[in-house]
Amino acid sequence: MNKNFNLFFFTYLTVLCIHPFKASAQLFEAGMFLGAANYIGDLADPNFFITESGLTYGGLVRYNMTPKWTARLSAIKGTIQGNDANTQNKPRGFSFLTDVSEVSGTLEWNMFGASAFTSNGIFANRFDPYVFAGLALTSFTANAKAPAKTTPYPFPEAGQKDATLSFPIGLGLKMHLSEELNFGLEYGNRFTLSDYLDGISKTANPKSKDWYMFFGVTLSYIIGNDPYTYKR
Repeated sequence: MNKNFNLFFFTYLTVLCIHPFKASAQLFEAGMFLGAANYIGDLADPNFFITESGLTYGGLVRYNMTPKWTARLSAIKGTIQGNDANTQNKPRGFSFLTDVSEVSGTLEWNMFGASAFTSNGIFANRFDPYVFAGLALTSFTANAKAPAKTTPYPFPEAGQKDATLSFPIGLGLKMHLSEELNFGLEYGNRFTLSDYLDGISKTANPKSKDWYMFFGVTLSYIIGNDPYTYKR
């Protein structure tokens, strides 16, 4: 599953970067995401530890349908990790490291619908907060570890899955660096249908699902923008 998904992931990422150039008559953006990932689950308290964050990177395409609404496709890959020594529970010596790959479709609502240009077509270097929500397919490879003395805890557990649907929701801030470039700050949670992001379920709390978050920066190139006829 993971090998096929990773092939699909990188093919999708390539399409994200190439496709907008075939439709430059519309206002598209193609760009990248770079940041960090973290998680909440069986080996983490509700307040996550920044020291357990892993690198995250990917690509994105935006289609600005109206000044207020933007459709976005993303492909993001990251690493999450955790250790129950950092939780309020009695430490059992469990830890994990998981690679996560996500392809998602989301809608962004731009709070101001701010144009990068004045009514006279002059660049204005403005910013626009936004919120987003959508649907994603998440593939992951969990590597859970336990001290030898705690076996027979079997890892991987029987019935463990390596993919799940997830539900991205978050907020961000877009800033117009130039007539062609947008810079952004973004934070988003991914609520999942899986309890195996950390590779542990039955030996911990199988009633509670895991979730993860991405936070970082975006940089996108505006394609086909006509400042005199389209106001963001």
